[in-house]
Amino acid sequence: MAQSVWGTCSLFFLIQSVLGTSLYLAKRDEILTQEASHYSGIDVPLKGKEWAVNDVIMTLKNSEISEGRRTSDFPPAVHFFHALPYIDKSKVFEIIKLMPKGAALHIHDNAITDINWLIKNATYRPHCYVCFTHARGNILFHYYDNQPTDNNTCEWKLVETERANSGDAEAYDQMLYDKISMITDDPHTAYPNQQIVWDYFNAYFAAVDGLVFYADVFKDYFRQGLQQFYDDGIQFMEVRALLQPTYELDGTTYNSEHTLLEYEAVNTEWLNDHQHDSMGSRIIFTSIRSSTNEVINNVINLAMELHSKYPNFMKGFDLVSQEDDGHPLIYFLEELLIPTQAGKDLPYYFHAGETNWQGTETDENLIDALMLNSSRIGHGYAATKHPEVLLELKQRDIPLEVNPISNQVLKLVDDLRNHPASTLLADGYPIVVSSDDPATWGSTPLSHDFYEMFMGIASAKADLRLLKQLTTDSIKYSTLLEEEKASCMDMWSTEWDIFLDKVLEMYNITDWENYVPAPTETTITDGAAKLLCLNITPIILAIIMVNT
Repeated sequence: MAQSVWGTCSLFFLIQSVLGTSLYLAKRDEILTQEASHYSGIDVPLKGKEWAVNDVIMTLKNSEISEGRRTSDFPPAVHFFHALPYIDKSKVFEIIKLMPKGAALHIHDNAITDINWLIKNATYRPHCYVCFTHARGNILFHYYDNQPTDNNTCEWKLVETERANSGDAEAYDQMLYDKISMITDDPHTAYPNQQIVWDYFNAYFAAVDGLVFYADVFKDYFRQGLQQFYDDGIQFMEVRALLQPTYELDGTTYNSEHTLLEYEAVNTEWLNDHQHDSMGSRIIFTSIRSSTNEVINNVINLAMELHSKYPNFMKGFDLVSQEDDGHPLIYFLEELLIPTQAGKDLPYYFHAGETNWQGTETDENLIDALMLNSSRIGHGYAATKHPEVLLELKQRDIPLEVNPISNQVLKLVDDLRNHPASTLLADGYPIVVSSDDPATWGSTPLSHDFYEMFMGIASAKADLRLLKQLTTDSIKYSTLLEEEKASCMDMWSTEWDIFLDKVLEMYNITDWENYVPAPTETTITDGAAKLLCLNITPIILAIIMVNT
């Protein structure tokens, strides 16, 4: 198609010089039209109400982009910690918050619920102890029946007593928040390179694990996470979970299956309360990629067992943690082939290509993820550097789970306009938007990531059709069964109509039933251009002969 567009007319520039700019501009419009035909969402149909809302969104989007071009203060172009107050004031963000977003397909178990909930709820429970380690001032929590006497590694102090002794409970709680969260006033100084930012990222999980996996807190934490994602317009969520042991006050610990059943119990209770507007959650079992082969062998066998016993809740397996610093997928090839060789079903959802590097074991994880038949690819940041990977993604309709804010905070990209997903959207690759670990950097469950995708990564011309494509694709590519996907789409559709009405009411648009979208620019067709060339070529030839 590109060759026919660019090569329609010979003597193109000579024609332009003789007949002026009209043919040149027509030809240019044709090329832009052909480019637009590849863009994600371009074929999504909109009805009258949607076109009216689209005009609202695009007016606001164009205004924010124009202001960003004028002032150079464009939120997606700067670090999220600096951009956050500006995004929260954005009219586009206000609309995105209202929008039903379908499914969040790439989130991690102990980073889904806001840190403030942990502090105001979990740390106010009896027997909560805190200690401050010497490594970067890291903080740890644990629940004990009595204060530990072995303080060789950490001096445990009762939070209740420390808070009372501080004389200012609010200031003390803010100190705890600052110790747990990655948010900082100067992220470029605090996190000068990827290794340091990952050190702090890992410190977050070390800090919250003692809170989250305490048996008395665990189910409440997950229930609160479900609520917060629901409040942010998500109809369904898939959680990457290590299925870590939960523990009791007396030190009793439970195994991975018990943790899975606790998740399922909360999910069942949630679904009973939200039969008409939520599909709840499912679990993707994970293990750390720096583990030994023996550990992964045992985990794979456990994953097969759990998937066999709970096939509609434990949906598959993944390897997580810093990809550059862990073992590549091929290191565990024998272990990852166990299900296939045993004739067992264990779907894979691998993190792969979460790296800036090219030609390394890390970005080559993309090759192995596809060869191992991963149903989706987590991040896939390096995919645009691998043409064969791109070919497979499109031919096999395998989506990338793109997490814009995570990629920026963890220093893969500074300016989200330069995110490789821009290229993928421009050529219609399957993509779903997710948020990875929103609690860690203080973002909403999904709205902030959608804003960054829509305003920074996507084209300035991308409109409501892209947003609709991304939300419905998240359901399409989920682990839900086909009949469950249909139910989820019905829920989303109901919420989508409510969303449209809210936007129309906000902007006092009442005549949408007769709304006609602005006509697109008239472009010359390929056939018409050829015909025009044939008609004027004799004139050009005559001119050439006269001039020679």
